Amino acid sequence: NYVISTRFSPEKGYMVESRRGGGGYIKICRVRVENSKEAYMMHAASSIGDEITQHHAEIFIRNFVGSGVFSEREGIIAEAVTSDKALSGVPVGDRDSVRADLMRRIILSLVSME
Repeated sequence: NYVISTRFSPEKGYMVESRRGGGGYIKICRVRVENSKEAYMMHAASSIGDEITQHHAEIFIRNFVGSGVFSEREGIIAEAVTSDKALSGVPVGDRDSVRADLMRRIILSLVSME
């Protein structure tokens, strides 16, 4: 479970489906950007959850830049906006939830532009 959850996480562009019990299975799917950037971004927005650490936000952003969803410039701006330094005025316990809201807003803004 640890290997699957760390290597095939939503922020790395994977969807994992599992069913336990007799006849159970684990299904790992890579979200293809070529098929639909919009679908890829919507998957990412829904997989962020209520909180996201700076490290995980950076992984999402690097994957977006690497797959061509974000330009290099958009990636730099997104990393700056979601950094702990930018959120220094937010109480430490609330930063991850604010960062999750910012990430979703950035993603949804880019989806609506297309």
